[in-house]
Amino acid sequence: MTDERRDAEDQAAEAFSSPPAPVVTDEGVYGTLPRVHSYAEYEGEAVSGRHPLLPLVTALLVLSAGLWLIVLSAAQVTSETVALPTIERGIESLTGLRAHLTLNEEEIRRTATAAPTGDQPVPIAGFEVAGVSLSRTEILEGTPGEWHSTLRDRAARAIYVHGIDVLAASGTSTDGGAFSASGALRLLMETLSESRHSLASFLVLPLSIAVAIATAGVLAFGRGFGRFQALGFAVAVASLGAIASGILGLAVLALVGGGSALADETHAMASAVVGVPLRNGLTALFAGVAVGLAGRVLGAIFRVHSPERDITEDGLPAR
Repeated sequence: MTDERRDAEDQAAEAFSSPPAPVVTDEGVYGTLPRVHSYAEYEGEAVSGRHPLLPLVTALLVLSAGLWLIVLSAAQVTSETVALPTIERGIESLTGLRAHLTLNEEEIRRTATAAPTGDQPVPIAGFEVAGVSLSRTEILEGTPGEWHSTLRDRAARAIYVHGIDVLAASGTSTDGGAFSASGALRLLMETLSESRHSLASFLVLPLSIAVAIATAGVLAFGRGFGRFQALGFAVAVASLGAIASGILGLAVLALVGGGSALADETHAMASAVVGVPLRNGLTALFAGVAVGLAGRVLGAIFRVHSPERDITEDGLPAR
């Protein structure tokens, strides 16, 4: 019983030693009001106590996201769904394949008739592309329009896999100067290759992981709504690389001579390609600005409606 009584006395002493509960009356406040922390104070503590790793992870996010946007754009423009139709347009512009097949239809059919078997590859005079041909059956049972579609598709894939040099056997000239229409078209078709797509696709995944880790770091080491401002700022800055590459591509196109059908087609093809990084960069820029502004606005709203604004100078609740 002695121990129980002693415990009861200790608990009573502890209760009486605690600060009295505050009593608010018209005449004043009796007791001590609990400390009210405002959002502004929280933000001030966040800024003054900013985590030392925040600048580092923000810089890593800018770098990784910038590279990711460029590599992603490269993977997109060199994919089969984008590259092959573009190369097909280039083949038509360089060779005039459709008109060539129509004009030489009779000769092509005579050559096919002389072929010994139905599966025998028949070379198309004036369009000798390495690894690209029509069979005897395809020529005899098809039309020039069908020949054109088949040859164009096969030639585009051959260029996509092996490079523009497969056109050399056809006598097509693609050796113009860097700022000539034929030279620009050659450069474009060389860029849209399977090897470049494989490399870009390989790099997208590790860069995506780096972006995710850096983003998590910014959110973890940031404070309050300021973390979203840092995130938006980093994404906006990272977008500038992709935007710059698109603008540079358009500037190079402006230097390519025009006035011919080949030049006009080259401009149209290249504009569609350089528009991909430009579009991706602008999308990231707008997203970063939106996130940053949202963090700024929410921070301002919470400061305006901070709890300390509801307490008067003498500690009484505002009426």
